[in-house]
This record gives sequence, C-alpha cells and structure tokens, in this order.
Amino acid sequence: MTKKSFSNQLIDKFSLDLYQRSLKFPRNKINIFYLRDHPFKVRSIILDNDREYHLIINEIKKEIFHDCPLFLIHSERDKKLCVHFIKLLLIIKEKFSIRILRDFDNYTFISDDIGSRKKGKSYQMLADKCLDNNNFVEALSYMNKGIINQIDNGIIVEKFVKTAIDNNFFIEFFEFLEINYVNKIKNGNLRLFPKVLWFKG
Repeated sequence: MTKKSFSNQLIDKFSLDLYQRSLKFPRNKINIFYLRDHPFKVRSIILDNDREYHLIINEIKKEIFHDCPLFLIHSERDKKLCVHFIKLLLIIKEKFSIRILRDFDNYTFISDDIGSRKKGKSYQMLADKCLDNNNFVEALSYMNKGIINQIDNGIIVEKFVKTAIDNNFFIEFFEFLEINYVNKIKNGNLRLFPKVLWFKG
C-alpha cells in the first residue's frame, strides 16, 4: 500500500485538519522507547509545550492510553484524537498503523492510570536503557519520575538509592532524600534507605 493511500486513510478516518497538524508536529518530540511487533505494542513519551505525555498502544488489550489534555478533558471519543496519536501512526511501520486503523473502532481510549502504573513502568524502562548505556544522570532522573508517578514504588526507590551511591552521585542522592523526606514517599518507603545504605557498607 502506497504512502499516499495510507495518508488518505488517515484523512478519511481523522480529518484533513488533524492530519495536516500532525505532519507539522516535530518527529524528534516523540521518543519511542519500546516497540514489539507481534503482538504489536508501542510505548512512547511525547514532549509538547515543555510537558511530557505518555502514549501506549496495546494490540492485545485493544487499548490506547494517553494523558494529553484532549484525552483527559473530553469524554467523546472523536474529540480525544490528537496530533500525538496521528504522528505516532505516521512514525511506526505502516503495516502496523494500517492494522490499528482497520480495528480502530474496537480500541478503548483510556487516560486513567490507577496508581500511575503505566507511567511508572515506562519511566523504569527508560531508566534501564540509560543504565545499559552508563548514562547514570538520565537514569536517576527517570527513576525519580517513576517514584513520583507510581504508588507502588519501593523497588524503584531502592534502585535509585543504590545506583546513586554506587556511582558517587551524592548530590543527587541527598537532593532526593531532602525532597522525598519532606513529601513523605508514598507507602512509607523511606524505610528502604537504611537497608540500601547498610548493603553499601
């Protein structure tokens, strides 16, 4: 199927205006950090107006998770559609986009993230990729976001502390202690700090 015919499908399904606006949205503002072909699943983080938004398409669950204002504010399905979603369809392999389009009416749009588990998992995955590349500063940043955005955050807390101490990022460690001590880490996970410190010995 040609790109033109696929473009026409997008226009027919979502409108010319939305399609044209999606073309103008910068490609480098979308970070696809997880992509699985079969069954199809994509996780991405989108930077727009200095804010981060998560967009996840899950073929098995027939879910499209997104937390941009249109998804959050509107209850009508058509009004939830945004340039982020269309742009993602333009970026991924066309065969997957076409498959999503064909089954689009069976997908559920969700923006609720109970316990922020979806966003928390995404931040953990991004942190792990940074750790694989020895990019400890970025890894700590993503772990910190995961801690803030996830209720069940004990494992991430322990990993953050251990990573910071093992790699001598003491400024980041003490900033983390100060911020999270004041804000009271969810579920009382400050109890994990002595355990990690003792392990470091």
